[in-house]
Amino acid sequence: MLDLKAKIPKKIRLDKVFYVNNIIRVKNQNIQLRQNVDILFIGRLREQTRANEFLKVFSRSDQTRQFHVIGDGPQLLALQEQYASDSRIIFYGGLTDHLEINAIAEKCSFGVYPGNAGLSLVHYAALGLIPIFHNKLWDHMGPECGYFQNYLDDVSFDKDNLESILHRIEEIERSGRTLELRNNMLELYNSITLESFGEKFGCMLKK
Repeated sequence: MLDLKAKIPKKIRLDKVFYVNNIIRVKNQNIQLRQNVDILFIGRLREQTRANEFLKVFSRSDQTRQFHVIGDGPQLLALQEQYASDSRIIFYGGLTDHLEINAIAEKCSFGVYPGNAGLSLVHYAALGLIPIFHNKLWDHMGPECGYFQNYLDDVSFDKDNLESILHRIEEIERSGRTLELRNNMLELYNSITLESFGEKFGCMLKK
C-alpha cells in the first residue's frame, strides 16, 4: 500500500485516503491438518507464475514427495507431456470445485508460488497450507504477502534461486514446526476474514 500511496497526486490529502485489503473466501470446513510432505501449486500455467521453472528444479531433485499442480493455461499441455514420466508430478488442470481442491490440499502441507504472487497466498492459508513465496515483496502482484509479515523468515525464499523453495521446505520440516505453522496460517486466514468486505467498506465510509 505504501507503493500505491506514493503514486497519489500531491494535491490529494493522504489522511483522506483509506483502503480495504482484498481477501478471498474459501469453503474450508473440516480441514484435517497433518504433517504431510507434499507440495501444491494453484495458479495459471504461464510464464509469469514461473511454475514451469520450478517444475524443472523439482524434476531434477531427489525429492520423494509429490508435487500437485492445479491450474490451466497456455503451458499446461506442454508441461503434462514433458513430465508424463515423472510420477511425482500430478497435473489436475483447472479445478473450481472446492471439495476437489480441498481433497488435493489435504495431501499437502506446503503451497508454493514461484512467481509474483497475489491472492493465491491467501488461498493457501485458507487451506491450512504454509505459503512459500519469494522475498522481493515489492515485485508481487498485490499486497497479500503483507498478511504474512510475521512469518517472512519462515516462509520466504530467494527469488533468484528457485532451488531455495525446496531448501525452505526442508528447513521447516527439520525444525519440527510444520503443524505449528499450518495452524498459524489457518488462524491467520480466519482472522482476516472475520469481517466481510462490505463491513470493512462501511467502516471506511464512517471515517
